[in-house]
Amino acid sequence: MAGNKLRQFWDRYWSMRHVVPLPLLILADLVPFVILGIAILFLGAHFLGWSQAFDVFTLNTSPKDSSIKNQAVAWMLWALGWGMVPAFIGAVTGEAVGALVGRREAAEAAKKPSAATVREAAKLAAEEIRKKRGLPTPPPGPHIPDGSLPSQEPDQ
Repeated sequence: MAGNKLRQFWDRYWSMRHVVPLPLLILADLVPFVILGIAILFLGAHFLGWSQAFDVFTLNTSPKDSSIKNQAVAWMLWALGWGMVPAFIGAVTGEAVGALVGRREAAEAAKKPSAATVREAAKLAAEEIRKKRGLPTPPPGPHIPDGSLPSQEPDQ
């Protein structure tokens, strides 16, 4: 009876792989590996004790060490740790760097005025150049700085 339910679960899991969007598919594919990893951790804790299991998992102790009681379980823990510990460190580092870059980009965007058009950007650049060179703002002439021409009234 239990085998039949397991088979139904597996069939549903396998059939959803073709319908689900990619991020959810990645999460769904990770579930069996996470369950397997937790099972190996508990197996190691049962046979080796939590302290030794943690030391082997975090690669602080070799599975060949003479103090290890069950080397087969220690090798499974070591292989699991060899894959998971660097992946975890890389994921945390990647998130931290991504947050830092995002904050810096937001701060830079807040400092710089955004130019909606090429004409506005040219006007801002000309103002910056004038300020750096210490030149006075030119008086309004026949062409208004925003690009529009003064209205011409017909002679009467």
